[in-house]
Amino acid sequence: MKKRWPLIVIFFLLAGILSGCLQMEDQVIGAETGTHFPEETTDAVTTVEDDVDPRPPRDERYLVLVNKTHPVPDAYNPETDSYILEPLETLAEWIRQDGREQKLEGKTVRALIEMFTAMQEDGISDVYVTSSYRTFDYQNRLFNDYYNAERGSSVQTKEAIDCLGAEYIQSHYIDLGKMFLTDEDAEKMANFYSAKAGQSEHHTGLCVDLMAGGMKELNETFADTAAFAWLFDNAHRFGFILRYPKGKEAVTGYCYEPWHFRFVGIEAATEIWEGNLTLEEYLQ
Repeated sequence: MKKRWPLIVIFFLLAGILSGCLQMEDQVIGAETGTHFPEETTDAVTTVEDDVDPRPPRDERYLVLVNKTHPVPDAYNPETDSYILEPLETLAEWIRQDGREQKLEGKTVRALIEMFTAMQEDGISDVYVTSSYRTFDYQNRLFNDYYNAERGSSVQTKEAIDCLGAEYIQSHYIDLGKMFLTDEDAEKMANFYSAKAGQSEHHTGLCVDLMAGGMKELNETFADTAAFAWLFDNAHRFGFILRYPKGKEAVTGYCYEPWHFRFVGIEAATEIWEGNLTLEEYLQ
């Protein structure tokens, strides 16, 4: 006679087998769908666009510092295989010739064209380049002309006071009964608004002097023109800065020059403009 398993035992065996199968099926489904043991995260989603700076990257070649304490050597030549001076032939309508061929570094030329075109679109066309790249010989002749013009000039001019200081003039001239500049102070005067050879940014081919209207010479009246007002607000968008701003004479070593604009690239120009900086302050 065969031995029979109690029904209760058979029931529990079948229930155990069925439970195991269901558990295995749940694990397989979870592995396939990723819904089993989900991982939570609170990290913010960052898109590529959020990290993109719309301004072109800074190009160190255009941040060369040239001033009284950072002169370039006598043999300095800005031209290299990737840095070439180009005639301003495409800027003919914006140039006042003085017998010299006007030249600038290539990228500076194209930026200047874009800037002048934008000015014209805004209704401003009364502006032109009067000086750009200068050789050492030309800068030397220019400085000597200014120096000779200052020799023996009056100490009671606004320019003399701005350059030498009222107290200096009082103690070194007025109190001593002297009314005309010494040769030494005449040189200081000339060097306040004109650079000696080797100390001029014009050697780099990265800057321009601008005039407007019936101006016959470079002077502060350019600051009163519509062209200057536009440049003051917009030049940085094209990579240019006002190189010698008002109130920064002690930093730059030169007098206020509203006509002198220097190319440094869009990123650097924007940061300098936003921070009300000079190139010296930006690079320190």
